[in-house]
Amino acid sequence: MSQPDPRFPTESEPEAPQALKDGLAALFAPGPRVPRHRDEAVLAEARRRLGRGGRLRRVVRWGAVAAAAAVALFAIRFTLNHREPATAPRATRTAPAVAKARPALKDDINGDGRADILDAFALARALDANRRPQPDWDVNGDGRIDRRDVDSVAMAAVSLNRGILQ
Repeated sequence: MSQPDPRFPTESEPEAPQALKDGLAALFAPGPRVPRHRDEAVLAEARRRLGRGGRLRRVVRWGAVAAAAAVALFAIRFTLNHREPATAPRATRTAPAVAKARPALKDDINGDGRADILDAFALARALDANRRPQPDWDVNGDGRIDRRDVDSVAMAAVSLNRGILQ
């Protein structure tokens, strides 16, 4: 058998000094007990102040009502600002008022007043369906309307250097 290594203690658990044990026990001992009548008096006062009709409950209740009303008003406002008229056919619907003031955009294929990725998608679908192309769909100016025009519209739509009018 091998000899024990003198660098390591042979004991499995070192023993703490008794003074340290007593000090730790006193430090973490339970504190003084609160008399039952005092504990009940504090609880009764808390119930009186925070009970029915208490200010905190009213504040929480009216705060929840105010938050719900604010959310409802925001939802109504958002819906009214982003709704298109349902009676007009899709082809005749107009773009938002901001887009009406803009001049016609070269890359605006779908006619919504904006040059965005939806225009590239509309041009690609028109080419896939073999629809008769319009002359203004030649956005890159090479005399042909093909996938290179779709790529040009898409690159312009996602470009970070777009002009103010787009």
